[in-house]
Amino acid sequence: LTSKGAELEAAYAFTKNFTVNATGYYGDPKYDTGTYDLNFARTPAICDNVVCPTNGYIGGKTTPRSSKFMTTLGAEWQDDLTASLQYYLRADLAHQSKAYADVMNLSWAQARTLVNGSMGVTSDHYELMFWMRNVFDAKYVAVASITQPNVGYYGAIGDRRTFGLTARVKY
Repeated sequence: LTSKGAELEAAYAFTKNFTVNATGYYGDPKYDTGTYDLNFARTPAICDNVVCPTNGYIGGKTTPRSSKFMTTLGAEWQDDLTASLQYYLRADLAHQSKAYADVMNLSWAQARTLVNGSMGVTSDHYELMFWMRNVFDAKYVAVASITQPNVGYYGAIGDRRTFGLTARVKY
């Protein structure tokens, strides 16, 4: 297996109150020439030399559950509420490209983009935060995989909109 890629991260404070951060990932993990997966080269045959090779050859295929691109973008506003209390508002956007479910690259989980957010109040001794994940209630497959011994595919559905309240005490 050979994997080539790059990862970048940046953050910038536009003012003392407003900050932005971003990340980017590109990766291309491929099976090397001469690589075989013997789960696909078995009797009875599950490949037909049309959809996939009966000898289980996977050279040049992308590894399962590996997105080629992933990016995030976040923004936060924070300010004083009183002399001892601060507040913040935060939004995050995350994108992930499709990811194959199997070594033959026959099926995949589609790309997805999710938005998360939070707002809170902090002091020297506590924090109270309201948060929400998947703000727009996107329906997506979080991960797709193949059942063993290569007889079927399954997809795990990603979390729908969730929200909560978190309280922290600092001592």
